Amino acid sequence: MIPHPEKAYKGGEDAAYVDSQIIAVADGVGGWASHGVDPKIYSNRLIDAVRKFWHEKTEQYRKNPKELLEAAASVVDELGSSTLVICTLDDRKHLLYTTYMGDSGYLIFRPNKEGNDIDLFYEFQEMQKAFNFPYQLGYQKYGDNPNLAWKFKHNIKNNDIIIVGSDGLFDNLSPDQIKEIIKSIDNNNKLNHLEQQDINQISEIIAKEAYDLSLNKFYSSPFSQKAKQHNKYFMGGKSDDITVAVGQIKLQK
Repeated sequence: MIPHPEKAYKGGEDAAYVDSQIIAVADGVGGWASHGVDPKIYSNRLIDAVRKFWHEKTEQYRKNPKELLEAAASVVDELGSSTLVICTLDDRKHLLYTTYMGDSGYLIFRPNKEGNDIDLFYEFQEMQKAFNFPYQLGYQKYGDNPNLAWKFKHNIKNNDIIIVGSDGLFDNLSPDQIKEIIKSIDNNNKLNHLEQQDINQISEIIAKEAYDLSLNKFYSSPFSQKAKQHNKYFMGGKSDDITVAVGQIKLQK
């Protein structure tokens, strides 16, 4: 994660949990700061709850991460709100289960057999009430009903590449740009067999590129393009916390 420049002193307001069969990313809603509430606290407590419940009932939540989202949201009693995305893997049945509330989300890329190219297999759609106004989990009346979270099930293949992130990523890099970054690390036609160091490198490059572009006032960012679609003027990248988690699917035979 790379924090917003003005929030670097506290590590930003995003939170994430990554393990071999789950990725979760939460983005604390920054508007709470104007009410004297640190947005970081809620997102961190939310991810803490996700981690706790996942360890306690992994098999229950593996096939229904939406239940995990609802369980986590139900126990966080801190003032604040946050978006949340959770992806869980059933490597025996070759399924990826996902759920999200708001504009934190994920992409799935599929390498070809030769391992020298990838295609975008799935792109999430932001869950928003209006432009730049995402649905969010929150304390009591300050959040939307967790039951409104969207959930999906994807038939996946061995070596699919999963990119999970907060809106700071997707507001500054398009899927095509992310695709080109992934391809850029390929020196030996190995996109269908990435090493851990490759995955780390992809994550770092994506985050750094998104961060650099977020500070570019003349960049035609995905966020600025969406603003135009809503008859609003915005030029440049969108400065924000940027969280990126990358994984490659390895299925049991």
